[in-house]
Amino acid sequence: MEQVRYNTILYERNEEEPHIACVTLSRPEKNNAISIGPEKMTGELQDAVRRVDLDDKVKVVIFKAAGKNFSGGFDLSEVYRVYGGEPGVHPHQNVRLRVDEEHIIGYAKAIFNCKKVTIAQVQGWCIEAGLWLVECCDKAIA
Repeated sequence: MEQVRYNTILYERNEEEPHIACVTLSRPEKNNAISIGPEKMTGELQDAVRRVDLDDKVKVVIFKAAGKNFSGGFDLSEVYRVYGGEPGVHPHQNVRLRVDEEHIIGYAKAIFNCKKVTIAQVQGWCIEAGLWLVECCDKAIA
């Protein structure tokens, strides 16, 4: 079994079923809240989709989640940090727009544009940014 462990997701492809890849949101302690940034969940999801797109053996990717809930949306505890903000510092609008395009919109766009069949396997709560992920998939099973 091929496994790639990121910080916030797990990518798996079983040699017995080489045409199926699984991407698991792996922050159950935070209800799989989607963190924003290159080394966070949005960046890791984009990297996993690139991995799927480049693997000719993979025909289907299943997005699922660890724990009882699929996703509680964006991790709002990190939003201000993402833009480079801190008390008394207001990031330039260019910075905010770049982060929004590359990550807040970028992870959903990557899934929507995935060249393979995408399926969301949903359990429990699925709100806000988690729902965006599901809406960008070809099929959803809840």
